[in-house]
Amino acid sequence: MPLAAAAACAGPAQLRVAGAVERIRALRPLAGGPGRSTGVTAVRRMWVPAVNRWVWSHVSSVAVLGFWHVLNASLWLVYSVIGHAVWGQTVGKRVTGVKVMQLSGDPLGLKRALLRDAASWVIAIVNVAGDFPKVMVGINPAHIKDRGTVGQILVWGAMAWFVLELATMLLNDKRRAVHDLIAGAVVVRVGPAVTEPAARREAAVTVRP
Repeated sequence: MPLAAAAACAGPAQLRVAGAVERIRALRPLAGGPGRSTGVTAVRRMWVPAVNRWVWSHVSSVAVLGFWHVLNASLWLVYSVIGHAVWGQTVGKRVTGVKVMQLSGDPLGLKRALLRDAASWVIAIVNVAGDFPKVMVGINPAHIKDRGTVGQILVWGAMAWFVLELATMLLNDKRRAVHDLIAGAVVVRVGPAVTEPAARREAAVTVRP
C-alpha cells in the first residue's frame, strides 16, 4: 500500500499522522465488507520487521543486502498483483469472502492488476532507488533519519493518495476507490452464500454515454 511503502521516509510528525491514517484505513469497508488489513498483510506486519532485523544483524555481504532490500520492497506487491490477476483474491480477501473483478464480472487479469497497484509500485521503486546507494555501503534504511525532500514528498503524497481513495470510495455506490477506478475493477462479495453469477451481477454497472 502506498502508506506502508512510504512509512520509512517519515519523520516524527509524519509518523504520527500516518499512524492515525492507518487506524482509519483499517476500518475501510470493501464492498460493504471488512477492512483491508487482513490475511497476509497482518502477518507481514508481525514478522517482516523481525526478519529485516535478523538480515541486517547477520549478513555482511552488500550484494545480499542489496538483493534483500529490493526483495523486501517488491515481494508483497508481486504477491498482490499475482493474487488479484490469477484468482481475484489475496489470502485475506479469500478469508473474508470478497473478490476483485472487472466491471463486466470477468477476471481482473494481469494488466488491470498491475494498474490497480500502480501507485504502490511507484512509491516502492522511488524508495528502493533512493535508499539503494546507502544499502550498498552497508547502511540499514531503517536507520536513515533524514530522507530529504524526496522522502517528504513521498510521505505526504502517500497520505494525500489515501485521502483521495477514501473520498472516492465514499462517493460511489459500489465503494470503488481510485485504484479500482484506474483498473476498471470492483470488489464484490463471493462468500459461500454468494454464487458466481450473483457476483457478476453485483460487479456489473450501467455505463451511460
